Amino acid sequence: MLNCIIRLGKEISMDALLKTCPKCGGQMKIKSWVLSDLKTWGSWKVARVLGIQKFDNGTEVYTDKAGRKRSKTIYRFEEHPELGDWFDVGMQLNRYRVLIEEYFPIDRMQIQITVRDGGLQVVTSRGITELIYVREINKINDEEVKEFFIEKQARFDEALDIGEEVLQIPGGLCTLHERWDDNKCKRYCEVKQFCPHGRLIKEG
Repeated sequence: MLNCIIRLGKEISMDALLKTCPKCGGQMKIKSWVLSDLKTWGSWKVARVLGIQKFDNGTEVYTDKAGRKRSKTIYRFEEHPELGDWFDVGMQLNRYRVLIEEYFPIDRMQIQITVRDGGLQVVTSRGITELIYVREINKINDEEVKEFFIEKQARFDEALDIGEEVLQIPGGLCTLHERWDDNKCKRYCEVKQFCPHGRLIKEG
C-alpha cells in the first residue's frame, strides 16, 4: 500500500491537479483532495472504533408461548466518537497523508467501513444497525505520526533480529492497547503462534 502511494504521488502530473469546467470548458485547479480508505471489519471492532455504548433502558413485560408473563431488559445504544478507539486507523491514514502531501495537499480524510458480519443477530446486540459506515478521520501532527512509525519499525526490526528474546526487552511485547486488551491475541492476530504471549492467551 505504501509503495503504491509513493508511486502514485510520483506519477501524478500537474495536469492531474486540474479539471475541466463544465460551463466554459476551461481548466480549473482542484481545490481539495479527500483521502479515503475502505475497511472491512467485524461488528466487534466496528463498535469499538465508533465508540458505541450500551445503556439499560428499563424492562419490558411480555407473554411467552406458554402464556406466562416474563420480563426482559431493553437496551439502547449510542455512538460516542470521543470514546471510540480511533488510534490505529487514525495513525494509518495520517501516515498515508504525510506521504501523499510530499506531492499534493490532502484536504480531509475518511474511512468507509463495511461490517463483515452485517445481518447476523450478534451485530444488533452490539448496537450496529448499518452495513456501511463512513466516518471522518482527524489530522494528527506530522512529527507525531513520523515518530510513531519510526519507533514501530524499530521494534519490528528488532523482533525479526532476535526473535522471542525481544519479549524480555522493555516495550518488546505489544502494548495492551495494541493487543485490544488481549482480544486480538485470542481471535485476530495472524502470528500469535510465534509469540509466547499469544500462545498463552490462545491456550487459556
